[in-house]
Amino acid sequence: MLLNNAGALVEDRIVLGPGEPWEVFFFVSEVVAGAGKGHFNDAHRSLAYVLRKLGLACARAMLARRLGWRKHAAPRFIAIRRGDEVLGAMLLEPQQLKDGSPILLIEYMVVAAAARRAGIGRQLVEYAKRHAPAGGVESYCTEASRGMQRLLKRQGFMRTHRAREIQVAADDRLSVPSRWLWRP
Repeated sequence: MLLNNAGALVEDRIVLGPGEPWEVFFFVSEVVAGAGKGHFNDAHRSLAYVLRKLGLACARAMLARRLGWRKHAAPRFIAIRRGDEVLGAMLLEPQQLKDGSPILLIEYMVVAAAARRAGIGRQLVEYAKRHAPAGGVESYCTEASRGMQRLLKRQGFMRTHRAREIQVAADDRLSVPSRWLWRP
């Protein structure tokens, strides 16, 4: 936030860029909350599991940036903030399609409840698209992630597979998320 000499608000900028260590806690808590609503799989309801899984992935991304690892091979932890307030974050993982072409996977993306429907998710997805390799960007969504599905559709993604449940055992089912793909 920038103030003029009289203390009046001049600008309240939104900044999008590499995530910082303290922003991992926002990210982890939002993923756990989203899992409780069905946006992520049930394993993500455990704070310890998510902190271990995403904390390590975000640490790898931050180390990769600081140590100058090859950008196309390293994960990226991206945050969007206004002043000290984190509005959203995402974890991007470089992957390869079956044909060998590189692609960027939006592994996880969250937006603070107070910042939803304000263009924060759009800015995060646009960042992924701007930094996409030749294969494009892909994302996976559960059926409960209707907002994310609408966002991806508006951003030019095509759904390549619908979400479905698979019978694994007599009394056990596995949910498979829908797959969304954007190509440059």
